[in-house]
Amino acid sequence: MATFLLIASLLTLLGLAISHLEILVGRASIPNLQDTEPSAGAETPLVSVIVAARNEEKTIRPALESLLRQNYPHYEIIAVNDRSTDATGQILDAVARTESRLHVIHVEELPPDWLGKNHALYLASVRARGDYLLFTDADVEMAPYTLAKAVRYLLENDLDHITLAPEMRAKGRAIDMMIGTFIYYFGQSTKPWRARRPSSRYYVGIGAFNLVKANAYRAAGTHRAIALRPDDDMMLGKLLKSHGCRQRLLFGKGLIRIAWYETVPEMIAGLMKNAAASFQYSPVRVLLTCLLLLGVFVFPFAAVFCVPGPARWIYLAAAGVILATYFYGSGEYRLCRWHAVMIPFTTLVLIYILFKSTFLVYRNRGIIWRDTHYPLSKLKASH
Repeated sequence: MATFLLIASLLTLLGLAISHLEILVGRASIPNLQDTEPSAGAETPLVSVIVAARNEEKTIRPALESLLRQNYPHYEIIAVNDRSTDATGQILDAVARTESRLHVIHVEELPPDWLGKNHALYLASVRARGDYLLFTDADVEMAPYTLAKAVRYLLENDLDHITLAPEMRAKGRAIDMMIGTFIYYFGQSTKPWRARRPSSRYYVGIGAFNLVKANAYRAAGTHRAIALRPDDDMMLGKLLKSHGCRQRLLFGKGLIRIAWYETVPEMIAGLMKNAAASFQYSPVRVLLTCLLLLGVFVFPFAAVFCVPGPARWIYLAAAGVILATYFYGSGEYRLCRWHAVMIPFTTLVLIYILFKSTFLVYRNRGIIWRDTHYPLSKLKASH
């Protein structure tokens, strides 16, 4: 047993060291949009900013106000009220009466074989007049030069698609810990720094800010091609990359922020809808991923207290690699670095989300989202 634990600890440390070295190097290669000067002169193509909102009465007004304060001379805003049952639609109409740049679309009924958000974004894209489309969310706030900087970066680097990683506003320690852990694993699994390479299979898309050439978006098939994907932002990135689009992730620190979830239960409920989708609704993939998370990212912390001999110190080093990488990465999102020490516990919560999401998908033979049932057969066919 001692020999097995020693070999296992050495393999764990080696694997973590190699993978986390790439993470550190890869993250260092991601630019911050803050370092780009705003677009100037003739570099001002028309941009259509598209926002889908459903029951967002708490956040939609500040989000719109931040968009209307953009120091960019040539843009329109198309906001879609997707069957809201609160005051979202009234707020949108009230703002539109005083702002000619804002156009509002009200969706009363969802057509078959569409997720609501994807349908709303598609509707707005049909109406959009811009050479570029910016897809953003109804709870995102942007600094005044965000759009101008993004357009200039996209043009100067001859890209088809850029996406921004926003600052995350967490309203408590528990949710800060959970968001930090999610971001840590997001980087592990998606390796977004590789998306910039045309030959790479990796892709990236973040719903808070996806700026894309309109003709590239339409040539790739629009949101119609991902109509039943709950992970629409990443799937938009995948769709664009598969059609040869040049894309890049940038940090939006100082420019864009979002209160993603306010509480841990809210985050758990929100991730339930797309956790299984990220694994193609495969129980085997989910099981293997959960075992990997337990063995590599939870057990090393427990082993420090219960494993005898040299393996204990090797596992301590492995835990140190995890903590150091988490500590380094969370600063770009304005999250508390010291919450890294809670990663074995927050990882267990993510494992729970993966298991329960998959269980519910098969129990319900699909997903239930926004009061609509989507059959598993159709969800699988959309992959």
